[in-house]
Amino acid sequence: MQENHLPGLQIKGEKMKLTSEQEKAIQMLKECGKIIRYDGGFWSTPDAEMEPAYSENDFYFPTNYVGTVTIKALLRKNIIKVTKESPGNLGNNYPIECNLLENE
Repeated sequence: MQENHLPGLQIKGEKMKLTSEQEKAIQMLKECGKIIRYDGGFWSTPDAEMEPAYSENDFYFPTNYVGTVTIKALLRKNIIKVTKESPGNLGNNYPIECNLLENE
């Protein structure tokens, strides 16, 4: 299986390796320009197709999504940036919208 790399990203002279979920998030960002957080920690495009979790009366989530762990990894790797935050219950803010960094 061929390794996936985002062109231009390097750590100590080596290209940064990305997981398939990270690649998926980057592709969503390239296609849509931003990615947003839905209830339950699902990240997808603003126009994502939604489906019920268990029944029509339950919450809805995107059919094509990546998880919060993937978003946090891309933030740590400085591939994406937070463009909108929401206040949390403990007074701390958490990201609800991200974009690719301009130079990527």
